[in-house]
Amino acid sequence: LVDGDKVAMRATLRGVHTGAIRDIPASGNRIEMPYLCSAHVQNGKVERAWIALDKLEYLRQLGAGVA
Repeated sequence: LVDGDKVAMRATLRGVHTGAIRDIPASGNRIEMPYLCSAHVQNGKVERAWIALDKLEYLRQLGAGVA
C-alpha cells in the first residue's frame, strides 16, 4: 500500500538457519517469518522504517527451547 510518502507492506522471510545467532547454534531448521513493515519515503529513498514480527515464534523455529 502506498499513500503519498507512506508505504505499508506484508511480507515473509524464508531461509535455513545455517549459522549461529547470538547464543543459538545453527540448527539447519527451515525458518518462515511473516512480518509487517511501514516506512516513510522521501526522494525515492526509505528514510525510516518500522518492522513488526513475532519474535517468540522466530525463536521457536530456531530451536531456542522456548515454550
